[in-house]
Amino acid sequence: MTRKIPELRFTGFSGEWEEKRLGDIAEIITGTTPSTSVKDYYNGEKLFASPADMGTDRYLYKTNKTLTELGVEKSRNVRKGSTLFVCIGATIGKLIQTTCKSAFNQQINAVVPISEYEDNYIYSLLEKNARKITYIVSAQTMPIINKSEFTNSKVKVINGMQEQEKIGELFETLDACLEDQAAYVETLKKSKKAFLQKLFPQKGAKAPELRFPGFEGDWGEERLFYNTKYTIGYTPSTKDNTNFGGNHIWYSIADFGDKYIEKSNRTLSDKAIRNDKLIKKGSLLLSFKLTLGELAITNVDCFTNEAIIAMNFNELRDTEFMFYNLKTINLLKYANRAAQGFTINSDGLNSIKIFLPSLAEQEKIGSFFKALDEKIEKEEDKLESFERLKKALLQKVFV
Repeated sequence: MTRKIPELRFTGFSGEWEEKRLGDIAEIITGTTPSTSVKDYYNGEKLFASPADMGTDRYLYKTNKTLTELGVEKSRNVRKGSTLFVCIGATIGKLIQTTCKSAFNQQINAVVPISEYEDNYIYSLLEKNARKITYIVSAQTMPIINKSEFTNSKVKVINGMQEQEKIGELFETLDACLEDQAAYVETLKKSKKAFLQKLFPQKGAKAPELRFPGFEGDWGEERLFYNTKYTIGYTPSTKDNTNFGGNHIWYSIADFGDKYIEKSNRTLSDKAIRNDKLIKKGSLLLSFKLTLGELAITNVDCFTNEAIIAMNFNELRDTEFMFYNLKTINLLKYANRAAQGFTINSDGLNSIKIFLPSLAEQEKIGSFFKALDEKIEKEEDKLESFERLKKALLQKVFV
């Protein structure tokens, strides 16, 4: 018989955990929605939670809809520290913890721990067991766990309040780190968006609002492909399987995502390659059909399909700068509507215009955004490491 002991445990605690029903460790309350036809119930200052209010944050600070005091009287509500658990719909299994007295709708069951169980511990316990609790409805068209099923869901718990508090504090701290890190990443991304607007000329302007020291004057206007070697890709016959599966990288838009790319979902055989369509490492790739305006820089020699144009610039254009410059261009004004999106034809491609400063300023701007992107990537990696750590600890600290 398997012993009910967690893999990781705080020093000084021992003994087996017990299996109990949720209804044995908490009061389970199903939410309600006050009549939407009564205006006096809504647009007050009281929180009214729905699944739409549950994202990646742990705590419920605000809701899309709010109630008045009269609306609260017509609803079911719970105290601060309770856990709200979605039991109906596409977001079934999502949960959030209340920060004040809160009302909630009928898609949600609230879990209010009895006095022997600590709020933060119960929240993390439910987070660890959410997938198991919702497993029984995974194949249903409209996922739903009724109150009885939810109340009778079994979880393994430790009864000692001191150990519960230790576990609850651990995950509360970890969630705070995750929330802070996610906010920092979002701040960096917003900063990048703002710098793209300020370091490149906006509509009607010939110079950016913000300049690095030592640079002044208007930027020059040129056609995108002036003095630029460019290559439009191709697709070998898909009826001949021997055209694919070789050693030559062949990109489609599905391979885009990161700024620098070097792997592809499909490859070409020696038989299928065309030397006149070879794209050199370091070229800038731009999608100009359907998924208009996606960009990447290839880290390897490659080929592409016909929806991608590759640019290899001369010594007067910096590739890093051009990558960010093109992100500020409204390509839709050069495009024609197609069946599944927008496409730029050859006339449109040849008419695309860009503003360019001196090479020295290009390199300064390109280096700035490259460093900012590297910082964002580093902080995103840190966020992912926190997420992996939390996932691992939920498995090891709980039974």
